[in-house]
Amino acid sequence: MPRNQPGRRSITAATIKAALKESELGLTADRSDAETPGLQLRIRPSGVRWSVRGRLSGREIRYDLGPAIEVDIDEARLRARRVREMMRQGQDPASHIQSMLTGEPVQPKSAKAKQAAAERWTFKEARDAFLLWMQSTRRLATIADYRKKLHMSEFDEYLDRHIATISRAEIAATIETISKRGIPTAEGALRTVKSMWNWCAEPVREEKSGLTVDLLRRVKAPERPSIEAGSPEAAKKIQVQKLPTPEQLGTLVAIARTGVLEGRISAAITLLMYTAQRRRAIVSATATDFFLTDGGWQWSMKPYFRKTARKRKSQADHVVPLVPEVSGTLEELIDYATRPKAPSRFIFPQFRRRSANQPGRFGHMNESTLTHALASLPGVDCSPHDIRRAFSTYIKQMGYLGKSSKLILDHMEGSDGDDVDAQSYDYNVLLDEKKAMMRDWAAFLEKACQAAFAANPLLSDVEALREAIDRKRYKLDTVLDLGDLTRPSPSAVEQRPAA
Repeated sequence: MPRNQPGRRSITAATIKAALKESELGLTADRSDAETPGLQLRIRPSGVRWSVRGRLSGREIRYDLGPAIEVDIDEARLRARRVREMMRQGQDPASHIQSMLTGEPVQPKSAKAKQAAAERWTFKEARDAFLLWMQSTRRLATIADYRKKLHMSEFDEYLDRHIATISRAEIAATIETISKRGIPTAEGALRTVKSMWNWCAEPVREEKSGLTVDLLRRVKAPERPSIEAGSPEAAKKIQVQKLPTPEQLGTLVAIARTGVLEGRISAAITLLMYTAQRRRAIVSATATDFFLTDGGWQWSMKPYFRKTARKRKSQADHVVPLVPEVSGTLEELIDYATRPKAPSRFIFPQFRRRSANQPGRFGHMNESTLTHALASLPGVDCSPHDIRRAFSTYIKQMGYLGKSSKLILDHMEGSDGDDVDAQSYDYNVLLDEKKAMMRDWAAFLEKACQAAFAANPLLSDVEALREAIDRKRYKLDTVLDLGDLTRPSPSAVEQRPAA
């Protein structure tokens, strides 16, 4: 007889590891999971397998859920809950379990089942429904990325097939084919198609899709080739994360002040440098996000535009105090955006008018515009996110704790609570700490900027600087017109070197 462990505890990875050793020793035992009723880890000399018990038509039945060496605890719990739910509804889960174990779709047997299967979603219909649902739950950039991946030509063979008839092996083969484009591409495609499959398999949609289980859970993209330490590939990978030097940071601030760039680009770079915020928060800022207090301007970012707030489901604003170096430029931008005939509510409106079928005349500047602008500047080799890394690194060197920089970078701010007095106190204390940090950061940038002007004569020659930008941006030996990036416009905010 199997020996049962007294009481029930949650099964963990350590429990499974110990069970495998017991099996090798020829022991027999059952381990029940405290988190999922009916789920057991069955230890036998022949191996360790998952099982689930439940009652169907008045009889207690046990079903095998697969070997523990292949099925992790999360998947085992998911399978057990689904099987017991089917048993509670009076459904025989045998064919469902067979589908889970083999990866093959459930085949309808009765005429009624075949009729229902014929009315279910095709891959194309499921894809369209999934992308439509995403419009109310995901960012536009995420939707565009998912749409691009789900429209890959490798998936075309499934377009008119019912999604419930597509097997795990077929999707695995398709991902293998996509990997010829590059393994990262295959990994992204697999994540996306798994998300769609999971969405289709949710109980509210299983009648439409015919999917009752996540068949793709065990599908994996091909492994990336190993990279040996010291190899050129390893060096290239290490260089992905860059830390801008003080000289590069000073050059960035200096170029933004010279007037060589289009006004909106200069102003966006200035706001990026002196706040270290994410590029999306910068380009999507509106005039109403900024407010003037006795202590100066403050920028209040709403949860919708913030990565941290979305992850933590926070409704609190992220507030960053602005230094005087930004105030003058900001006031001009706000004044321009709040005019009666302003083209957009955003302080950084997009360069091209929207198409006729899009709401509003202008949206905001594209995030990639800021990235491309930084990439075209001579003496600079960094992205907008590298500026955030620089802030975190250099602010610690000034004596601030690591958690202090997170208040500015929005890595920990935004927890909500019921104690209004405590929230108000914390807000004021944290704001004072933020102000001190931003003053020191501004002084650091100003020193670096003045050093850049002194060390690089190019920064004092606008025409020569424009030519250098042209050469770097286009990677050509001949000078070309830089267009929107350097051409002044009526709405441009003039930037001048500090006196």
